[in-house]
Amino acid sequence: MTKSFDSWFEDLVSNYVWAEPAQMHHRPETFKKIAHKVYMQEVASGVFRPIQEARKHVYNIICNTPGDAKKVDWAGKALKEMEQDKEPVIEISEEEIQRRLAEWQNSLSNVSNNFTPRFPLLDEKEEGQEEPKKPVGKPYPYTPLEKLRQKELHLRYIRENYEPTNGQPKSNWLPESEWIKNNL
Repeated sequence: MTKSFDSWFEDLVSNYVWAEPAQMHHRPETFKKIAHKVYMQEVASGVFRPIQEARKHVYNIICNTPGDAKKVDWAGKALKEMEQDKEPVIEISEEEIQRRLAEWQNSLSNVSNNFTPRFPLLDEKEEGQEEPKKPVGKPYPYTPLEKLRQKELHLRYIRENYEPTNGQPKSNWLPESEWIKNNL
């Protein structure tokens, strides 16, 4: 039983998800010629394969055929549309500019500068607000200032008395206790 080309072609392109990308780079007549080749092969063999296999065969031929669809310059087209949609530039005199500027400045001077914050500042307490609860247990850990000074002094001693590349003492090396006495 043979199908007509038109009914076979309708079945072929009935899957929109396949047909749209398959036809994207070729003119409709080129696509139809390729489909007709596959149709004639099936007529010659006397067996019509499932349409999914025919789609694969058509797609393989399409991939090996250079695209001949007219290329659309989307960027150029969009630029032309933007130029057409532009509003014409209205020329105004210097006096008109100064008048509008004075009007705008006048409207700004009428604005009140009474800014009230939407939320209370951190230092301010609202009426009836409770004190935050103190953490239970140990307070947050911190390093006393004296320990930080000792650590910084020790790091300065190492930088000034040892080579940074190999860790060997420099020629002006002093014991740490003497160096601290000299540099305090």
